[in-house]
Amino acid sequence: MTIEILSLRERDLMRKAGRAAASTLAYVGARLEPGMTTGAIDKLVREHTKLLGGRPSQLGYKGFPAAVCTSKNEIVCHGIPSDRVRLEEGDIVNVDVTTDLEGYHGDTSATFL
Repeated sequence: MTIEILSLRERDLMRKAGRAAASTLAYVGARLEPGMTTGAIDKLVREHTKLLGGRPSQLGYKGFPAAVCTSKNEIVCHGIPSDRVRLEEGDIVNVDVTTDLEGYHGDTSATFL
């Protein structure tokens, strides 16, 4: 196995991608509220990621149709956002954001109550 040593520029791009993903996750997390759909979460991720100059890594990956994975309550992981899935008071939702910024990917998620 060969270990690739990344340049300072490559490491900086990795950090930027990670920061962009974290920024998008914080942006979405601050806006979650009962009554919103997981489809609305997807829209927020698309808008904020674009604002940062990135692209949602999940979108189109092996046919994945969304910009974010949203898992409500009993959905274990990698749920697909939908305008039919509405958040209710007391729900648990995981939001999984992955951002492609100049070919480097930042990946983060958090679970919200």
